[in-house]
This record gives sequence, C-alpha cells and structure tokens, in this order.
Amino acid sequence: MEIFRGIIGLLGFVFLAFLMSENKRKVRVKPIIFGLILQVAVALLLSKVNAVVVFFEWVNKAVIALSQATISGT
Repeated sequence: MEIFRGIIGLLGFVFLAFLMSENKRKVRVKPIIFGLILQVAVALLLSKVNAVVVFFEWVNKAVIALSQATISGT
C-alpha cells in the first residue's frame, strides 16, 4: 500500500505543477514522463541493488560518527 502512496504523491506534484503553469498548452508531456521513469529507476536502484544499499549504510555510519564527535566536542 505504501508504493501507491508514493505514486499518488508523485502524480500529485506533477498535477499541482500543471495547475500552476501559466501556459498549460506549452507543457510537454515527454520530459515529464522521462523524469518520472528516472525517479522510479533511481528509487529501485537505491532500494534493491545491494552494493548501493551497502554504500549508503556506510555513509550513514560515517555521518553518525561525525555527529557524535561534534556533540562530544572533539
């Protein structure tokens, strides 16, 4: 069910941007579709490819260590 919430959110932002557009007839659909496909591809890459997941876990640990060092004053 969470995936549908994300899809609805993405489509909602696209629809909101369309509504705020000054010239709705000049809105090109092809770049919007490409952007949405790219967004889904990056999301799948970040969540499903093990090497990418491990890399971001490592970055997370480094940021936590830096934060803790900053809090302790060193």
